[in-house]
Parts: sequence; structure tokens; C-alpha cells
Amino acid sequence: MTIKNSKFYLLVVTLILLISQSANSQENYTIEISTDENRVEYGMPFVVSLRLVYQQPQTLRQTGKPRLLIHVDGLKLLVQNLDTDQTSDFILYDPDFYLEGTRGLEYNAKVVVWCDVNKTRGKLIKKMIFPSPGDYRFRIQRNGIRSNELEIMVKPSQLGQRAMSLLKDPNDFAFLKGGTHKSERAVLTLKEVVKQCKGSVLAKWAAARLGIEYFEEFNKKHPSFDKFKALREKGEAEEPLFDQAYEYHVIGAELPDEFLIRDIILGQLVEIEFINGDYEKMSSLI
Repeated sequence: MTIKNSKFYLLVVTLILLISQSANSQENYTIEISTDENRVEYGMPFVVSLRLVYQQPQTLRQTGKPRLLIHVDGLKLLVQNLDTDQTSDFILYDPDFYLEGTRGLEYNAKVVVWCDVNKTRGKLIKKMIFPSPGDYRFRIQRNGIRSNELEIMVKPSQLGQRAMSLLKDPNDFAFLKGGTHKSERAVLTLKEVVKQCKGSVLAKWAAARLGIEYFEEFNKKHPSFDKFKALREKGEAEEPLFDQAYEYHVIGAELPDEFLIRDIILGQLVEIEFINGDYEKMSSLI
């Protein structure tokens, strides 16, 4: 090896070591999980809180200030059925972790635990995270870093059974969770969930998804809310899309705060109440 090649080799090795050390410092954290629930009804979603605690502050290179938001990929949810001893794992798709405090050491995220929907060999597959009533233990894991473990009891539920009998198609689950794979069938299915599972978290979630969809359709048809409001005040505007959006937004707003979709619902409900001219309700939502 020539002196020139030797120097180049040493430079490459040094760069690799520096990158490796940088990556290791970024990965030097612990994962903590918690939930307000230790019992849930079969078929019903619930929220798990995730917390990352770093040993070194997570800062922006340009300013040195703490990052306000961190994206973490590769998080896995491992679930053990304590009745059958069977273990399944699921991917948590890039939850957003928001800064807690001011030091850049702690970040929090919320994830809805319910079902996993993904494409396998071009086909959409749905898999329930807790597929039947029973006792379960679960944790979060990433690159060998494990969280604490939690146990939860999934209770038999007629309401949950009814919901699962309605939500048969993987496309229905995908539409409810993320607004994708929308179809006339999926919309009608969520309407039935709202109607037949009144008061449940799942019904409120379905209502929130329907409310957002109807509001977006209404907005496309009426880009100017001021003009539509003026016509409505004169009694010259009848719009079923607006009425349906309002109906489902009211139900969706009853979701727990931990459901991120609720923030969208409340924001759109402000605009709906503006159009309705109910400024008292509008100000209470802001």
C-alpha cells in the first residue's frame, strides 16, 4: 500500500468512527411506556404514552437549540398473549415525539393501540393487536433497546363484537386509521359503527374520520366560507355536506385528548361554528 493510499484509508476509517460515535450518542436513550388503562373492552382502541429519555441533549446543528420534534422509525410493539404464550410483533409507524421541558432530554408521543394494517405482497392485510379477550403483556423495542412491560386485560364485549362484525374489510380499517383506501363501502361501514356502537371510543373515532372527510368535500365545493356563510344567513344555501360534517364533528369532538385526530376535529369545528354564527361556541373551542 502506498503512502497516499494509506492516508486515504486512515481518513476513511476516522470518518467511519466519528459517524459511529455520533450515531451511538444519538441512540443513547431509554424507552418508557404507560397507559391509563389496565382493562379494555375487546375491539376497542386505547392510547399508550411513549417517553424517550436521552443521556445527551438532542439539539439542532445550526443553532444548538433543543429539537422540538423527533421522528423515530423502527419501533416495534411486542405483544404476548399470557393465555396461549404466543408472541406477536407490530411496527409502530414513525410516531412523532414532542419535546418535554427545555433541555432536549425527554420527548413524548401518543400511539393508538388497536390494529395493524399493511400491504403484504400487494395485498392489504389487517391484524388485530389484541385479537381476542384475555390477558396480555406488551412492550416497545428498538434496536435492542427495550421499554418496561405493561399488562392489560381485554374483556369480552358485545359492543366490540358488533364493531368487529361491521369492520370486516382491511380497507375499512385503513380508512378509519389514516383516511386512506376510501370507498363508498368504507364510508357506509363507519356510519354503521357510529350508529350501532354509540358512546364507544370506536364510534367517536369513526365519527371523527367521517367528519373530516365531509368537511374536506364541503370545502372543495365551497372554497369561500365567508360567501357560504352570507348565503346561509339569507336562507339561500342548503348543503348536506356541511350538515353531515357538523353532525360527525360534534361526536368526534368527544374523543379523548390523546387521539391526535381530535385536534383536527376541534380546528375544523371552529370554522363550522363560525359559519353557523355561533361565536360563543367558536370561542370556547379556541
